[in-house]
Amino acid sequence: MIWKKSDMIADVNQAGDFLSDYCVANVPSKKPKPNVFKIGIVGGGPKGLYALDCLVKALNKADFPPSVEIYWFNSSDNFGAGPNFDPKQPDYLLINTCIAQVDGWIRQDGKEDHSNHLNLLAWITKNKSTNKQVQAADYASRALVGCYLQDVAAKVIGSISFPVRLFLCVETIQQIRYEGTFVLKGSTGELPFRLDNILLTTGHCYSNPSLISTGSSIDKKPNDSYLSDIWKREQLAPIPPNSRVGIAGMGLTFIDIVLHLTEGRGGVFTENGEYLPSGNEPLVFPFSRSGQPILPRSAAWDSHHYRLFFLTEDWLKSMLEQQAIRKIDFIKEVLPILECEVTFAYYSTLLGTRNLSRVNSFCENLPDSEKFDLDRLLFGLVSEKSDRHSAVIRFFDETVMEASKGEQKSPLLAAMAVWREAVPLLGQLYSQGGFTGESQRYLDCKLLGALNRTSFGPPIQNIKKIIALVREGIIRFGLGKEVRVTGHDSGKFLLTSKEQSLQVDYLIDARVARPRMDTKNSSLYQHLEEANLAEPFSNEGYHPGSVSMDKKGQSTVFSPQSPPLFFYGSNTEGVYLENDSLSRTRNNLARPWAKFIINQLSKQNSFHDELSF
Repeated sequence: MIWKKSDMIADVNQAGDFLSDYCVANVPSKKPKPNVFKIGIVGGGPKGLYALDCLVKALNKADFPPSVEIYWFNSSDNFGAGPNFDPKQPDYLLINTCIAQVDGWIRQDGKEDHSNHLNLLAWITKNKSTNKQVQAADYASRALVGCYLQDVAAKVIGSISFPVRLFLCVETIQQIRYEGTFVLKGSTGELPFRLDNILLTTGHCYSNPSLISTGSSIDKKPNDSYLSDIWKREQLAPIPPNSRVGIAGMGLTFIDIVLHLTEGRGGVFTENGEYLPSGNEPLVFPFSRSGQPILPRSAAWDSHHYRLFFLTEDWLKSMLEQQAIRKIDFIKEVLPILECEVTFAYYSTLLGTRNLSRVNSFCENLPDSEKFDLDRLLFGLVSEKSDRHSAVIRFFDETVMEASKGEQKSPLLAAMAVWREAVPLLGQLYSQGGFTGESQRYLDCKLLGALNRTSFGPPIQNIKKIIALVREGIIRFGLGKEVRVTGHDSGKFLLTSKEQSLQVDYLIDARVARPRMDTKNSSLYQHLEEANLAEPFSNEGYHPGSVSMDKKGQSTVFSPQSPPLFFYGSNTEGVYLENDSLSRTRNNLARPWAKFIINQLSKQNSFHDELSF
C-alpha cells in the first residue's frame, strides 16, 4: 500500500498553513534587544526541524529562564519539510523506506508522554480517511511525509516556553562572517540583527562539475538545454514531447525526473503493469559512471530484516579498541569482513541455514566463476556480454521478483541488505577520520556510490513503473557506462559510449552532489572558507570535501577557540558516514549542539547573577 495525501483527512494540511502564517506574523524587529542570546538554524528541512526540537527541549528543561531568540532560516515557507519533502509535490514521488522506519521524535527511556508525539505509522492511522488497514511494510508519498514533518514542526513550536521566542525567516543565507557575533547576508542584503550561535543544516546545497567535456564551445556559455538543478521541477516543463533527453545518473533522482516527464504529463500506469502514454512524453536515454541500474528494496523493519553474522557488536568493540591506538585500514581490516558478510548473506538465505560450516562447505564446491560476492553485487548484475537494453530489462524483471520475496527469503535481497545494516556499525569506525586516509579515499571514491545504489534503492512499485516505461519504448538503456558528453553550438549534445553514440536535445544532471570544498561547489561554504570560518577536513592528506569539525559538529578552523558555528546533516558527509535525512538517531549532532548552547547560557546567566549581586 502506498499512502498519499488523497488518503488523508483534510486536516493534514493545517500544520503547513500554521507555519506559513507564522512566517508572516513573526517578523524580527530591526531593534535588537539587549541581553538576548540569538541562535540561528540555517536550513528548514528535517535536520533543521530535529535540531529545533533538541534545542527547544533543552531550553524548556533549563533550570533558569533563558532569554533567547531563535531564527530559523529557509529558502521557502516549507519549514520542517524542505524541498525533498515538499507537501506540494506530486504524490507519485515516494520515500524509499517503509513507514514503520520513520519517526520524527526522539524516544527517551519511556519517561516522556508520547501520546501526542506519533511516528509516521501511527500518524497515518490517526489521520487516514479510508477503511484500509495501515501496515508496517507500507510506503508513503514524499508529499505526505512532508505533511507529517510539518505536523511535528507545529507541535515543537507549540511547546516553546516564554521567554524563548522563535522567528521563521524565509530567506536564503548567502554569506556569513564573524565579528564577535555572526553577521549574515541574505538574498535581500545584510540582515539587521546579529547571532551568537549558528547551526548549518543546509542539506543538498552543492553542485556538480559540468558533464560536458572541456573544450566544447557550448560549455563556455549558458544553455537552457542543460539542466542541473535537480530540485526545480519547473525546469522540465519546456522539454517538448518526443524530444530526446539524456539523463546522467540512474539512481533515485533519475526515477523522480522520469516520473515527472511521464506520469506528471498525464500518462497512466495501470494495475497490470502497463503504461498508457499521454503523447506528451520525451524519449529518455539514461547513463551513469558504472552503467549499473539501481536495485529495488523491500520493506525492512524491527525483526523483518537480515541479521548480520560477522559484523557484530563484539566485532565492532574489538575494532574500536584497536582504533583507540591507531587508525583502521578499511581495505585490509574491514572490507574482507564485509565481503564475507555479503557472501554469507546470499548463501545462508539460499540454503535456509545460518550454520557457517554448511554454508562454507556449499561454497567450496562452487566454481569461482559462479560464486556470488561483493564485486558481483556491486558491478556485475547486468551482463556486459549481451545487448545492454535487453540486459537491463531482464535485470529489472529478476530483481523485482526477488524484492517481492523480501530479504529473509531472497538471497539477493539479503546480500543487498548487508550495507544498510552495517552502516550504523561502520559509521562509528569511519567518523572523524577513523580509517586511514587512503582507505577512506578508496571507500568514498570506489565503493560508496555502488553500495548505496544496492542498499538504499526505491520501493518495488517505482521499479515496476520504470519497467513499464522501458517496454513502452520511452526509456532506452543502451549507452552503458563511461559515456562521453560533448556539446554543439546548436544546443544539442552528443553522448558516446563503447556501446553506441547518439544525439540528444536536452541533458539533465540527475547526480546528487556531495560536499566538495576543493572545487568550491557551494557558494555559501566557499564564503565560509574565505571568511576563515571553515576549512576542509583532512584525513592524512585525503580531503573528502566536507568541513572540518569536532565531535560536537563545531568548526575547528580556530581550534581550540573555534567560533560557535556548527554543522549537522549532509554537510558532514566525509567526516561522518551516510546521513539519513529522516533519521533522528544517525549521526545526531543536534544533541551536542543544544548542550553546548545550554552551557553557554548557563555561563552567561551566572555572569549576570554575579553582576546583580
